[in-house]
Formats: sequence, structure tokens, C-alpha cells
Amino acid sequence: MNEICILSAPRSGTSHMCLLWRSFRDHASFGEILHQKMAYGCDQYLADLNAAFGISAAGIADSALTKAMRNDPVLSIETLKAACGRAGQGGISYKIFPQHLEQSRLQAVLNRDGLVVVFVKRLLIDSYISSRKAQALNTWSKTDTTGHQVSLNFAEFEKWADSRRWWFRKAENFLTEAGRPFRTLYYEADISCDPAQHLAVARDVLGDMGLDIPLSETAPESDHKKQDTSQNYHSKVSNWSAFCHEARSRGKVERLWSYA
Repeated sequence: MNEICILSAPRSGTSHMCLLWRSFRDHASFGEILHQKMAYGCDQYLADLNAAFGISAAGIADSALTKAMRNDPVLSIETLKAACGRAGQGGISYKIFPQHLEQSRLQAVLNRDGLVVVFVKRLLIDSYISSRKAQALNTWSKTDTTGHQVSLNFAEFEKWADSRRWWFRKAENFLTEAGRPFRTLYYEADISCDPAQHLAVARDVLGDMGLDIPLSETAPESDHKKQDTSQNYHSKVSNWSAFCHEARSRGKVERLWSYA
């Protein structure tokens, strides 16, 4: 069975991407199966997970389940693969974010034969602004945040960006040292585009790693839309000029336009 692990971070377009991946034929596209609060997308496999862990979780938001899955992510994934296989699926995909697993458990997931790893990255400044807006308004999807401004502090942004960069580099270095290949998709070029174009790019990337996943006959669909449609940073950030000035004074303007 094909297994694709998507390594990314919040506000990078992966929810939209995972919905589009449901267009892959005989493929189960999960979300954040190892989230602290909910095993996203695992509803119909609750009985299988309960049996695997010897628990009686009432639902996918039951802390008994989320704790068990995060304590043993490999068993979680293998259980889902087996259940999906019995249901006639030929592969699964899921995403892991920095806050989901400690390093030893993440590396246990990554260091397995047959696993295909795809990183998804977005410009750090755009991801940061999007996160700040979502936190300020307490809305993470399906709400228009265009017009809402946030105030940014460069030192706080730099600390946040360093944390993101460390996590991505740690995973990339581990995979490289273990001799395990990976590929990277970028939000701006590969996800924030026409759905059919994204699927074509994704299939090319996966094909380059040995996976030939056909598309179903139904058109790709996703109900995820951009929450902020503005292209002007001044309309997003109330102190954008001062924020950029601080970056220049520290000699770190390039950090605004970098990836993790």
C-alpha cells in the first residue's frame, strides 16, 4: 500500500491540498491524524484504532485516542493502512505538523521503508501573518479575514521563524542522513493555483518518487478558499513600514522572503 507523509506547518495550504487529493483514485487522504485535540479524518476507523490500542474511545476527539495515537504514531499509521486496505484503498496520505510529535517519534515514522515524504512550504512571512490573523479572530477556515490588520514585532517573528526553520531542517537532515528521499511542494507555485494544475504537479512529484496514482473521474473539489484575498502587505499589517524598517536595521530583510 502507498503511504505519503506530508510534513508541513499550519497556514500552508495543506487542508486545501488534502481535500484535492481525495481526487486520487482508491486513495484515503487524511488530515492531521496526530493532532493533540482530534484525530482528523479517522471517524470511520475508530473501531480499528480502539482495537489496536485496547481502548474504548468514544470518538476521534476523545483524549484517550489522541494520546494513544501520538504515543505510538507508527501503530496508528499501520492500523489506518490496514483498515484502508480492507476497504479497498490502495494508499493513504496524512500530514504531520511541528507540534504533533516529539523528534524521536517523528523520526520513527520517517525511518520506515516504503514511505514517501513530501514537504509543503509557504513563505514564512505570509504564513506568519495568516497565523496571527487567525489567532486574533479565532477563525481558521471559511471566514473572510480580508481587511483585518495585525501589528507585528520583528523579534517575535524572527523567533517564530527560527522555530519553524529548525523543525524543517531537522526533518530534512534526518531523511538525508538516513538515505531516504523527499520532495518539496511550495504553496505559491504548487498549491495556490488551479486544482487541476495542482493535481498534475502533485502526480508528477509523486511519480518521480515511484508512485503512479491515477485520478478518479470526478472533478477535484475543495471548499477551502483563501481567507485573506489582499495582495497588499500594508492592508494586512498595520505597522508594515516600521516592521520592514526594523528588518533592514538588523540586516535581515531577506528573512522576510524566505522559506523554512
